[in-house]
Amino acid sequence: MPTNDQTVLDQVLSTERADRFSELSDSEFFELFVAEQILKDRDLSYDEIESGIVDGGKDGAVDAIYTFVDDELAREDGDFSNARKGVAIELVVIQSKREASFREVPVDRLAPTLSDLLPLGTNRADFGDKYRGEVLDGFALFRQVVKQTASRAASIHIRVVYACRGITPDPAVVKRKDFVEKVVQGEFPSATFTFEFMGATDLLEAFRRQPMTTFELPIVEAIAPATPGMVCLVRLGDYVGLITDAKGALRTAMFDANVRDYQGDVEVNRAIADTLRRGGSEDFWWLNNGITILADRTTQASKTLSIESPQIVNGLQTSYEIHRYFREESPEDEGRHLLIRIINVTDDDTRDRIIRATNSQTAIQPASLRATDPVHRSIEDLLKGYGLYYERRKNFYKNRGMPKARIISIGYLAQAVTSCLLFESNTARARPGTLLKRDADYERVFSEKHPIQLYRVSVEIMLRVDAYLASHATLSRYERTNYRHHVAAVVSAILRGNSESDARAVASIDLAEVDDSLLTKALGIVEQTMTDLSRDGRALDEVSKSSDIVPALIAALGEDDA
Repeated sequence: MPTNDQTVLDQVLSTERADRFSELSDSEFFELFVAEQILKDRDLSYDEIESGIVDGGKDGAVDAIYTFVDDELAREDGDFSNARKGVAIELVVIQSKREASFREVPVDRLAPTLSDLLPLGTNRADFGDKYRGEVLDGFALFRQVVKQTASRAASIHIRVVYACRGITPDPAVVKRKDFVEKVVQGEFPSATFTFEFMGATDLLEAFRRQPMTTFELPIVEAIAPATPGMVCLVRLGDYVGLITDAKGALRTAMFDANVRDYQGDVEVNRAIADTLRRGGSEDFWWLNNGITILADRTTQASKTLSIESPQIVNGLQTSYEIHRYFREESPEDEGRHLLIRIINVTDDDTRDRIIRATNSQTAIQPASLRATDPVHRSIEDLLKGYGLYYERRKNFYKNRGMPKARIISIGYLAQAVTSCLLFESNTARARPGTLLKRDADYERVFSEKHPIQLYRVSVEIMLRVDAYLASHATLSRYERTNYRHHVAAVVSAILRGNSESDARAVASIDLAEVDDSLLTKALGIVEQTMTDLSRDGRALDEVSKSSDIVPALIAALGEDDA
């Protein structure tokens, strides 16, 4: 007979899937649910969570895998060459089983997988088709990060989590984790290692834990405390308390609205670090421009502020260096201060203007301010009229419980347009991060010159392709991942009669024509083309990302017309 926690968990799973994840099977939803709970403090988007799920045939007992670099999720097209000295790397490996008890077999199967794929000298070709592509890619990314940061004296933590609907693992099951630890320590003797069993009670506790939205910040002095904005002096240690959680990790969600990521070991950050470590008679705020925080509401009681939904929109580099300074130096008598501007704003137009204005004084390319571009506001308003929620602000709609299938991230839209308009579906598959980071690529996708309906049509095609592929029980997650962008590109090309970049032609596509018959035809073209290209021994995901897939698809479309 199930325990109360198991009964409640099953009800939660049923309700959540019905309300927000109806497009997923029970097993797919359980994998996403488990990963979301395990990584809850990371505040990942659904796209980011799904990017790490690798379950399927030949998965080596790994259902999800994530690599974090200084608490930020690493992606396969990332550049880690500018990582700071002492960078912290974490590998998270998840086993998620819908079974009602913990078993020895899943743990036993994991040890040989880690033995195969953790060694830094591992080559993909060593294993043939023993492991599915996503598993190989997940571990390859971890090895890439470790090798690229080797000269930075990186600390490494490897965390394995086995989650199921059980309650407490038997001692015999717990004992099996020693074999996994032995493998990990054999490859990375200096790394820290944890193996966690997460059952029904743990999953429920994580599910019930709501993200903090109101934070307290002690201050020394404040100017204009009665207005919508204020300027404060804050002790460096108290600021670190604001931006870190109980484990000392950065609350990265506070920086989601910042216009650029941490830049690593560059001149400006070295200067900030030197100022912090040098000490001396000058206060820190004399030598630093300070921090700008946007908040929904701020109240003051004596010398303490309560800040609702703080977003640090300027000062990310300073924040990271202060966090690093306290983590590495642990100063006990730090008496210096930081200048902070806090502005209470709930209007999106005002918020965007502040973000632009506070960053216009630094050397940032215009595309780095992308989320504040008017085009994104227009896209959000347009898509909302069709029941779609465009997340200019990361997790804005996710945290409000909107259905997953109706939430569109900036990255998802960029990939859709890259496939449907530019017919560069290999880039959408292999290098999604560059679509937003490189100005030249960004401006080809998000342009005020494009008709606004282009974005709605591209998203709808991509959503229909995803739903169609998901409905095919014979297609694995691996196959769907490697087909989806190419199928969308082919659908768009067929409906507009060519594969040329013509925004007006894409915007004019009649979405009623995107039916199962057309999707079946497009999938057939993609499958045959990728099968032909795979005859040279390349894996499916290698073909999907290759430079020759697009010309081959264009040729196949020409033959189909003939």
